Amino acid sequence: MFNKNKKGFTLLEMLVVVLVIGILTSISIYVFDRFVERSRAADAENTIGLAAYAQGRQLMRKGRYTQKWTALDAAPLATYMDKTGDYINEEGTIFLSKGGGVDHPRSGFKMYFEEKGDLYFIVAERVNWHYGYTLVKQLPEGRIYCVPSENKHADKAFCMEFMDVDNESDLPEDPRNLVEEEDDEEEY
Repeated sequence: MFNKNKKGFTLLEMLVVVLVIGILTSISIYVFDRFVERSRAADAENTIGLAAYAQGRQLMRKGRYTQKWTALDAAPLATYMDKTGDYINEEGTIFLSKGGGVDHPRSGFKMYFEEKGDLYFIVAERVNWHYGYTLVKQLPEGRIYCVPSENKHADKAFCMEFMDVDNESDLPEDPRNLVEEEDDEEEY
């Protein structure tokens, strides 16, 4: 009557398979998210490098840096798409990597030039619901620093990976803040 050679899976075996698939899926989503974020940061790094070289040529030609992307001899494609106002605003801020919308970029970088005293910086602020770090490069020379937002663990972890440091305390200070501290010390 009863066939003892039935083949099939028990409920427990099925639950274990579903659990393993769930764990693998959650890990792969996290890894994929980090991979995509790293590629977006690389896009911003390339744009910062392009802007740094163009600013160097601007300095040789005009004797000073510019605050406007459109004044550079080599600029990202976003600066040429300003007919609709989607990628650049009057202050010279561009929106890169799925940006768009001069006031509220969707999921990219808000990039601009910043002047503090005699020093100039290229700044790329990450605008996203998940990440909120800032990439900063001082002109003419210098490395690109990753500055995490104050309270987001994901930003700190990303910047630690970007800067190749093991501890959160090893993350370098925002170079723009160091300029202010030096200026304050000189006043006394």
